[in-house]
Amino acid sequence: MIAIDNQTVGEMVVEDFARTTVFEKHQIDYCCNGRRTLQEVCEEKGLSLAELTAELEEVRPPPTQVTWATGARLRLRHWPSTSSTGTTVI
Repeated sequence: MIAIDNQTVGEMVVEDFARTTVFEKHQIDYCCNGRRTLQEVCEEKGLSLAELTAELEEVRPPPTQVTWATGARLRLRHWPSTSSTGTTVI
């Protein structure tokens, strides 16, 4: 269960980056306006707090999966890029 009392949407993303998919789906700014609580966001957007919380619970990966810190490193390490000669570098 997500602890939403006094936790901002920015803090929720830092805790679990997978939550960005839900926030982006509902056009919730978790970066520049990340200091708002989930309750405040729901009131502003006319969303159901219970439904949004349920959505956030569904996308939350198990604790054993990749975290924000390791996930960013893994994605960047395996991101293919193209060199100036047009060959793909992995």
